Amino acid sequence: MKPIVFVCLLLMSMLSLQCSKKSDDLSGRMTTILGKWKVIQFGYDSNNNGVLEASEIQNAPSDPVQEQEFLAGGSATMYFIISGTTYTTNYSWSLINDYTQIQLISNPGTVGQITTTQLIYSLDKTSLIEKNNSATDSSYVILSKL
Repeated sequence: MKPIVFVCLLLMSMLSLQCSKKSDDLSGRMTTILGKWKVIQFGYDSNNNGVLEASEIQNAPSDPVQEQEFLAGGSATMYFIISGTTYTTNYSWSLINDYTQIQLISNPGTVGQITTTQLIYSLDKTSLIEKNNSATDSSYVILSKL
């Protein structure tokens, strides 16, 4: 009887460690995305192999400049800087689908509400690569943290 109890306790402790690890990973991803990001490059998977290759990436133009700022609490701002003039659009944002996607909602709760979802292709402390979440569009946006 004691070996069965021991095995059960061992399994429960392993499961709790795995849940804790996943929770830490998810909260780390949430913290990493907070801040202001600048679009520096665009990419398109032209050979449809599911991998963004160096030959498929081009630099973003210097005018207009696009920046995104993700704030704690779920608010976000998009900045478009065109010929020195800054235009802003406010959004709400959240990480969805096990923190693998960013969902942006402009004009939340209104008739003009627009929802977009981007796959997080890659994320670290200085770089964010978003992939369009459409089956017919293989485009990427590459951002650098400011």
